[in-house]
Amino acid sequence: MDETVSKTSQLLAELYFEEDEDTYYRKDLHVHAYSYCGIHDAACVVYCNKYQQEEADSVMVLLCQRSLRDINWDSSQWQPLIQDCFMSWLVKIPSEQEQQAQQITSQQINKLEELWKENPSITLEDLEKRA
Repeated sequence: MDETVSKTSQLLAELYFEEDEDTYYRKDLHVHAYSYCGIHDAACVVYCNKYQQEEADSVMVLLCQRSLRDINWDSSQWQPLIQDCFMSWLVKIPSEQEQQAQQITSQQINKLEELWKENPSITLEDLEKRA
């Protein structure tokens, strides 16, 4: 196990990303996802991520499996982050009350995001008043 961790650490240290941190956060996710994972749809990035639980060390490894093909890990030990839905330890299942919260459409979300560019304090209620 120590050799695997050491090799993984070495390989991760050798990864080179062209963007620096300041410009990364100004970019869209999908641009980074395309170059890193070779995926053509940003919504699918999570599907190439897997995790492996190391019980002896209480360590969980969460990595992009595509980028680590050359590492000699037993891929049958890798578990998907999504099986019908996100794993519950990664994304909390909403409570009954949260599930009954106000519904918002994708059109409302898009409109809010556009308005936030000009005024970050605009709320859904403000959007409804404008309609």
